[in-house]
Amino acid sequence: MDSTASPLSPQSDLRGFVSFVRRQALLIAALAVLTAGLALGFSLLQADRYRSVARILYTDPGPAAGAIGGGDPTRAVDTFVRLTTTDDVLQPLVSELDVASTDEIREDVEVTATANANILTVTADASTAPAAAELANAVASGLITWREKNRQEQFAARIASLEQQLNALAGKTSPSESAAASDLRTQIAEARAQRDAPDPELTLVNAAAEPKTAFSPKPVRDGVIGLLAGLFLGLGLGAMRERLDRRIHDLDEIEQAYPWPLLGMVPAIPGNGRRNTNLVDFNSISALADAYRNIRTNLNLLSLDLAERKVWAISSAMPGEGKSAATANLANAFAASGMKVLAISADLHAPGLHEYYGMSGRTRPGLAEVLAGEVKMADAIGPVDAPGIPTLRGRVDLLANNRVFSDPAILLQSSAMKQLLATARRTYDAVVIDSPPLLHTAEASLLARLTDGLILVARLDHITLGEARRAMRILATMHVEPVGVIVGGVKGEANAYGYGQAHAYGAAKG
Repeated sequence: MDSTASPLSPQSDLRGFVSFVRRQALLIAALAVLTAGLALGFSLLQADRYRSVARILYTDPGPAAGAIGGGDPTRAVDTFVRLTTTDDVLQPLVSELDVASTDEIREDVEVTATANANILTVTADASTAPAAAELANAVASGLITWREKNRQEQFAARIASLEQQLNALAGKTSPSESAAASDLRTQIAEARAQRDAPDPELTLVNAAAEPKTAFSPKPVRDGVIGLLAGLFLGLGLGAMRERLDRRIHDLDEIEQAYPWPLLGMVPAIPGNGRRNTNLVDFNSISALADAYRNIRTNLNLLSLDLAERKVWAISSAMPGEGKSAATANLANAFAASGMKVLAISADLHAPGLHEYYGMSGRTRPGLAEVLAGEVKMADAIGPVDAPGIPTLRGRVDLLANNRVFSDPAILLQSSAMKQLLATARRTYDAVVIDSPPLLHTAEASLLARLTDGLILVARLDHITLGEARRAMRILATMHVEPVGVIVGGVKGEANAYGYGQAHAYGAAKG
């Protein structure tokens, strides 16, 4: 983890997004594949559709000719766009195209105006290429035919009106009436000439041709669109899941929740149900071994700087965060460096430290019997076999516990417990105590006050932000400040940062 990047820096934001995508990768990928498959399948099931286009040029004939639009070409083109799909234009085409009604034609035709040009575009869709071209040309020609018929009707009405006025002046010889009659004859002649002249207003400039390929369906395009839609849907649902899921997923969130030094990061390892297989072999070179070597180094630095700290209580906010595994592996890490170590199983509600050393089912007396005065401390402690520990130098002794107690606080805050820790401090180079979780019992806080420091274990994807805050409040109430945090369950790129590059040297802040 880069200590120079603030939680709000672009680098931190990008790393957070990558981490989010990694956590939700299965959901995102599943939705992307599903939607892409559905879109592709639906597309392949569709019948082929062909599209053909015809274009009509509008030429403004001027207002004197009674043109649609009143001399405004833009208005005229928009008017023709709307007129093209009216029943007046389409009804004559019903028998020609052998369709049931004008509605059937309208469903397959779209008429648009080309921006910045006086052109009408008639687009027709059909199940075959010839049918698409025929439909586009028929509608375009139908508009031109309707306009010519409409134009002829306008001229016929005008000529009829002028002739009626001329007939009313028949037999009248006054100069004014003769002049009016002459003007009417001139208007009739001009109207007949305009009626008989070719109409330049609408011209088919681009007849529709038969398309060579179907425009729909497009399986590749539809599949890509489905894939993108699935990705966005997956990201959205993933973000919703993240919002509803209050678990802490990355190191930035841990640092915000627990404001104490980061002692080390432990990589996530697959579980197989057997605790003793989670012990680190310190003869090996592995990420897990390096993680605990780094934690050991940080705690040794603390011991040098803060008056020989050697007794550590290890706890977590909730069960299942790996405190017992951290206790066992940290004990082995100290022993691998040649130290004499005592590991104490002090979680009397749910003891489990002995299982990491393969001691399940044994009946050797443990911590509770020592504190009750039933056996001596020396008789309850015994050496354990741990991988990677040099037999001639370091060793791990275990004070186990196989029994469950309903009220262990009485034992843990007794003078016997204080005496036991004092004896252990004189006898051993390091003492690590597997303590109960903070949010389930008060014993962890009691033990922390009896030891040289509390080490808090936090597992990613397990603890929630609310649980972390409650644990902090408990520690504040008991006036206990952990010496640092071990983060477990680290996955992906975080492992590549090393288990102590950043924050390892800050452990001495205490």
